[in-house]
Amino acid sequence: MGPRRVSQPNRARPYDLNLPENWTNKKLRDELSKLGVNVSGTVKKSQLIAMLKENTVRPNSQVESSSVEENQSSVTNTTEISGRMWNSPARENNDGHQDGVLAAISNLADTLSLRISDSLGSMRTEITAIQQRMDSLERRQPSSVAAAAGSVNQTARESGIVSPNSAMASDNDSPRFNLQSAISAIQDENADGEVPWPGSKGRFSSYSVPEFVSPDDTMREEVDRLWDMSISPQTAQTYLTAIHHLLRFAALWGIIFVGQLPPLTEDTLIYFVSYCHHRLHLRFNTIKLYLAGIRFHYLRAGLANPFLNSDRLNCILRGIRKSQGTIPAQKRFPIKFDLLKSMCQVFNRGIFSPCVDLMLLCACTMAFFGFMRCGEFTVRSSSLSLQNVLCLKDIRFSEDLLSFYVLLKTSKTDPFRLGVNIPIFKHHVSVVCPVTAMVKYLQMRRNQGATSESPLFVANGSVLTRNQFIAYVRHVLAVIGVDSSNYCGHSFRIGAATTAAAAGIPDHLIQTLGRWSSNCYARYIRTSSDVIKAAQNKMI
Repeated sequence: MGPRRVSQPNRARPYDLNLPENWTNKKLRDELSKLGVNVSGTVKKSQLIAMLKENTVRPNSQVESSSVEENQSSVTNTTEISGRMWNSPARENNDGHQDGVLAAISNLADTLSLRISDSLGSMRTEITAIQQRMDSLERRQPSSVAAAAGSVNQTARESGIVSPNSAMASDNDSPRFNLQSAISAIQDENADGEVPWPGSKGRFSSYSVPEFVSPDDTMREEVDRLWDMSISPQTAQTYLTAIHHLLRFAALWGIIFVGQLPPLTEDTLIYFVSYCHHRLHLRFNTIKLYLAGIRFHYLRAGLANPFLNSDRLNCILRGIRKSQGTIPAQKRFPIKFDLLKSMCQVFNRGIFSPCVDLMLLCACTMAFFGFMRCGEFTVRSSSLSLQNVLCLKDIRFSEDLLSFYVLLKTSKTDPFRLGVNIPIFKHHVSVVCPVTAMVKYLQMRRNQGATSESPLFVANGSVLTRNQFIAYVRHVLAVIGVDSSNYCGHSFRIGAATTAAAAGIPDHLIQTLGRWSSNCYARYIRTSSDVIKAAQNKMI
């Protein structure tokens, strides 16, 4: 082993008052002022040193011809300094010459600081030029548009919309965005004969849409309201049930997610529909409706459509449909005019309370002659929103009291909620006359203290629900002696179409009375065996 190397203590670098690095900020500013350079009080010391070196007369060999050559030579100078530092005798004799290494490092740092300050200065100059160019481009506008804008401004002033004084006040407040200052800038740009750039870049900045929009709470509430308006309340309730089952499925299968909705893949959806089919025992149509609800909520949350490229999922759905088969449609018997007349006679004799009997008489006759759906004059549940329920103000009588109009605020064939008016007229059969029944019923409701905003049909102090109405109708049919199991709320609409067809009313008129948008009304017409027998006898 060689002799043990003894470390030498670091020698302090001698303090040289001739170096600008050792000067104070005050002395640096004084020297710069002697050279005719005015410096603000916020400039840092490193920038003062760089400015002093730039304005100091250098030897001819150190004067660069341009900033480009200076930037290109910075790398070479740095390399030469580094080579001298690492290849100098101080490297070979490291023990006794550490001060030389420190001096080389200090010189390298000074050189780099100078180069960086020079580069920053040139960058600031280029950025300023670019900003000026962009401002000039934003103000460019064809002279024809400027003339049109001037005529618009002149017309507004002449018509009294904008007064000259208010225009001058606005000029003083915001001269940059004022119409007159913008027109002046455009005219100045085109005064030298320069042709403005064509295309969208030449448009005036006031017509451009901002790149970033920050919606406020009012805008978010409006967007949420429009989302809610895109589907009916019943559909929204079904879609929420679909999300409830999806979240329950995710919890059972251990799907961990952050946020309100779990991430969905095609495999996850396949297992979900299998879960709905096997565990929940849902029908194919219900599963399809749940998938539509999931898609709606994912799109509303700003997530990607989870059903893109779902060919395997469609095969699974087709298998579910085939395995379940086709369920025969539930038989819905029609309540034709003769059966309606028997029911009205029971109401007139009294079967429930006087108020309920008159209410059911009015509801059944209006539903029959108005070809109305059960959901158009009842609600699914009294706890749901009553915004679209029929009110007393929705019934408007004619001046001679021979007819009245029913205003439906929402309807199946009215997706845009424009409202539908259904005319109902008085006839000679008083026992089933809807106009006579409605006059008596409204008079009774007003005597009970009802207002124009009150629901039209009420039972037991609350709005009439669908299930309550069907229960009342089936009870009356049972009293008459008819099997009521195949009768429902839609039986009045079916019976009206069947009665109209039997009476020889033309098909197009039946379609108008029932407000059908297609020829699907034919499915509502029930043809009895007697009609078929008579048609066959005519063939002989």
